Amino acid sequence: MSFSLELSEDVIQVRDWVHEFAATVVRPAAAEWDEREETPWPIIQEARRLACTPWSCSLRKRLNRRASAS
Repeated sequence: MSFSLELSEDVIQVRDWVHEFAATVVRPAAAEWDEREETPWPIIQEARRLACTPWSCSLRKRLNRRASAS
């Protein structure tokens, strides 16, 4: 097995999803929350609701692959 710094397909999927979430949800609201000097709990809750964790994104992808192979 050789050493590689290439991102796995799972990591690329998580990276792209997080980037999209940041661009469409976090960035548009950032200035308002910064001005109010408050923690953006609704945004944090939305990320949690969507299961924004690398583990869950990877698991979901694997489960979808298995389901489509059956």
